[in-house]
Amino acid sequence: MVGDAGRVRLGSRATGTRRPDAVDGDVRRPSTVGRLRDAWTEILPSERIRSSAIRLLRTHPLRSADATQLAAALAAAEDHPATLPFVTLDARLAEAADREGFPVVVAA
Repeated sequence: MVGDAGRVRLGSRATGTRRPDAVDGDVRRPSTVGRLRDAWTEILPSERIRSSAIRLLRTHPLRSADATQLAAALAAAEDHPATLPFVTLDARLAEAADREGFPVVVAA
């Protein structure tokens, strides 16, 4: 499952847009991006996700895109976060996901 912000974030990685915490390697290859895109289910923005993201911003020190991504994951898990692993490269997002009850997989 990928939230709407996740697709944009992956596109940033694929085009080489760099941030200090950007990843290198396979994620930047167009063939890898295509395979990932073919395998995911995208969670589109909705009022439920926006409301949840606002709550998450009040609860955790997140950026708005990260809060939206976490809200999309909560919606995908049907508000039972323990049933869905949460994968991220971002330590702050991983901590918030853990506090929300997700089993967190920190990609290396």
